[in-house]
Amino acid sequence: MRFQIVCLEEAKDVLPNYSGQSSFSAIDRHPISGRFGRTYYPLVFGEKRRDRSFVVMDGGRPAAVVICCDGEGALDWYGSPMQVFTRPDTALDPALAAAIMNQVEKLAGEGVATTAAIIEECAGSQLSALGATCLSRAWHGTLRVNGTVDLARGEEGLRLALRKSSKSLVNWGRKNINWSFVNQGNPDSQAFEDYHRFHRHVAGHTTRPDSTWDAMFDWIASGGGELMLGRLDGGDLVAGTVVLDGTTVAYYSSGVYDRDRFDKPMGHYPVYESILRAGERGMSVFDLGDIPQAGQGSAKDQAIGFFKRGFAGELQTSITWSLTRPRLDMGDTV
Repeated sequence: MRFQIVCLEEAKDVLPNYSGQSSFSAIDRHPISGRFGRTYYPLVFGEKRRDRSFVVMDGGRPAAVVICCDGEGALDWYGSPMQVFTRPDTALDPALAAAIMNQVEKLAGEGVATTAAIIEECAGSQLSALGATCLSRAWHGTLRVNGTVDLARGEEGLRLALRKSSKSLVNWGRKNINWSFVNQGNPDSQAFEDYHRFHRHVAGHTTRPDSTWDAMFDWIASGGGELMLGRLDGGDLVAGTVVLDGTTVAYYSSGVYDRDRFDKPMGHYPVYESILRAGERGMSVFDLGDIPQAGQGSAKDQAIGFFKRGFAGELQTSITWSLTRPRLDMGDTV
């Protein structure tokens, strides 16, 4: 057999540093797939999810890493699609794609998953070998749109991409709210705790365990991003924006605003400023996250997507391939 499958934890002897400066450094480019996500999400989900990431070995050498987890009836990456990372000198050909999908479908069966999802980056008009393999196995493909900003373009490029109606709101937020930052240069744990309480107040309930907030603060305080806080003259907290960094990608993690205090939206300036500051930290790309298409998500999701599009200089496309029972029960098909 050409390929061997090894659990990622068991592959440390052949893959001692699968991210960082290794051939699989792409894993750490984005905080969701990188070190932050691998620390943070197990704390969010606890025993409900189990990391099932694996390495595909080819002739004793790692050819691909697939990050995935199972639990709660799903096989994915903690709510996002599974991701595939290949060595820079390795083509994801049909044989490797089949080996990957054989293991994915095996894990789905073992975990009694009712849904599974894996993502394929779109590099052109032709399906990749991974996409073609998913299609042949009756997985369903859905176009996914992601808003990004090329940080090499600087402030001039950002202003050119900015929606005209947003420019006045950026200026309003800059002038009418007092802004401060929690980051490596100012690791203010009390200010971060203020944001934690503010988040709970706006949400109306506790959204996740305290240990996840500790992990987020530790990541930011160590240089992995920034929290931007907005206060009124009296000190009341009315806005908070969290950006998390990978090695090259800054991710717009969350924005929380007390919208009842103003008749204008408050998110424009903190997102604008956060994008610029990410570039100053040496990041290459600012990821605004998913932008729903017409008919996808709730009215709130659509409104958030419209807001993000006002900053996105680029719209990146990918395909999420998904499968549900009973197809998962059928096993290998090729």
